[in-house]
Amino acid sequence: EQGDPQAFLAWLLDAMHLGLTAGKRKKASVITRCFQGELDVRDASAGESAEDASKAAEAAAAATTTTKFLMLGLDLPDTPLHLDAKSGATIIPQVPLSTLLQKYNGSTVHESLRSGSKTYRITKLPRYLVLNIKRFLKNNFFFEKNRTLVTFPLEIDLRDILPLSHLSADEPTRYRLVANVCHDGEPSGGTYKVHILRPSDEKWYEVHDLRVSEVMHQMVGLSEAYVQLWERL
Repeated sequence: EQGDPQAFLAWLLDAMHLGLTAGKRKKASVITRCFQGELDVRDASAGESAEDASKAAEAAAAATTTTKFLMLGLDLPDTPLHLDAKSGATIIPQVPLSTLLQKYNGSTVHESLRSGSKTYRITKLPRYLVLNIKRFLKNNFFFEKNRTLVTFPLEIDLRDILPLSHLSADEPTRYRLVANVCHDGEPSGGTYKVHILRPSDEKWYEVHDLRVSEVMHQMVGLSEAYVQLWERL
């Protein structure tokens, strides 16, 4: 039985960091230097009752905290599957990766029962950006999978997607995809595969257990992506 690659990757990065720092979580390591970025997290309800704009700005600043991350979570919209009226075939909805990344534009309000209303803004980009596309919903009653396809290019410039004017002009913001973990099948079973870019020849390979085969780069974008690794250029 295959385990959850997102949970394994989160554990692996944390375990390697603690091992390299002798258990000192706040100490820097090669893991934090490569994978760690920073976010401003603001309570979206702060300043709503302020009498003027200056007091609202002060309240918003006071309600903003900076937090570090090794992985960014992306929420898929609740878009159901539907049947084509003519062919009867199942139509799988699609959403661009750029749309999902708007969660971190500093203005989109993210609602959560646990943390309330928050906005997120990226303030520091890591050398390697890890994205987790949240496909699975599990509780005591059911285990569901969102099959929405995420469309993405193989290279992105985050300045074209997010308002990053607060970063310095020479801060690199271009990334290329180097690994794409996807899931096929039902949520309670199915299989995980990973597409890996070999930079020496710019070819993509699919790894499924011990089987490795070359794939066209167009096939990478047709998978149900779950975890992605982007390398800064």
